[in-house]
Amino acid sequence: MPKSISDHIGVSAQSFAATGAFDAILDVDSLLFIDPHLLSSSSAPEVAASYETVRSRFRRILKVLSYSRAEDDPFWKGAVRLLLFPS
Repeated sequence: MPKSISDHIGVSAQSFAATGAFDAILDVDSLLFIDPHLLSSSSAPEVAASYETVRSRFRRILKVLSYSRAEDDPFWKGAVRLLLFPS
């Protein structure tokens, strides 16, 4: 039986929706997600350097978040901005 992320982690669908996150159906929707690790082995010239670009982007986000002390402080907001694509 298909299971949502909220079901899998034991959170009500309403509580999960309140976060603004997508409550994917794991058995169905996850087939549409891109696995960033596959970028490293791609032979497509269009994505040749994309793996390191993605890794670098998320390293920056984690570094900014490491300075955050509270949700909505300047570092938190900076990390949120880095999560908006493209930027």
